[in-house]
Amino acid sequence: MSLLAGQTVCFAETVSLSWDANSEPNLGGYKVYYKADSFSLPFDGVNAVEGASPVDAHNLTTATISGLDLSRTYYFAVTAYNTSGFESAYSNIVTILEAVPPSVSLTSPVAHSTINGTVAITVTASDNVGVSMVEFYRNGTLVFASNVAPYTFNWDTTSVGNGSFSLMAKAHDSAGNVTQSDNVSVAVNNQNSPSYTLSDVLLALQIASGKVTPSAAQIIRFDVAPVVHGVSVPNGVVDTGDAIVLLSIILGKPVL
Repeated sequence: MSLLAGQTVCFAETVSLSWDANSEPNLGGYKVYYKADSFSLPFDGVNAVEGASPVDAHNLTTATISGLDLSRTYYFAVTAYNTSGFESAYSNIVTILEAVPPSVSLTSPVAHSTINGTVAITVTASDNVGVSMVEFYRNGTLVFASNVAPYTFNWDTTSVGNGSFSLMAKAHDSAGNVTQSDNVSVAVNNQNSPSYTLSDVLLALQIASGKVTPSAAQIIRFDVAPVVHGVSVPNGVVDTGDAIVLLSIILGKPVL
């Protein structure tokens, strides 16, 4: 006999089994055996809605075993028995892996923060059996993967241009379950990366006066003020203070 299985996940796990018919004329029926967490014989599982292992399928070549625990891996086999009660050996064994996905969260940097230089992208992940891999994505592209906790990727933001970026992580477990974290939007602003011109200063002044509506990229490019202890602390708007700081960058000295 060749045993096949399908899986349905609802409030409890349901497994649908089917197998090739036995052609012997004195066939009495079939028995379905199952067991959780181990494929060592005998398969003596309990707690399925249909009863303890084995479940008598009578002369059908299909069976449904339901009420299983999503967090456990199950093993199934079928035997045939004749009208005299003699039973065959187990069929091939079918494995249904646990179906509980990992949990994953991107914890640093925080959403809507402005970052620069080398930044640690930190992810926490856990699973009922074990996390096998954590992947780091930037704007939907895989940039790093790790199978060792703590899950951290050191991102050199100077390797990309200033602008908005979406960060996300995926956690995998050994059963093939995958969970994706929420997307975290951050702004890269490496102050020394852009080269500014007087045209930039004039455009910043037009934005500050309300004559020009800035794009998201222009806000990131021109939002360089205030400056606290020599460090730019962007505040999300482009105002005259930003234009002054831009002019000081061009001249290489403070503008009073």
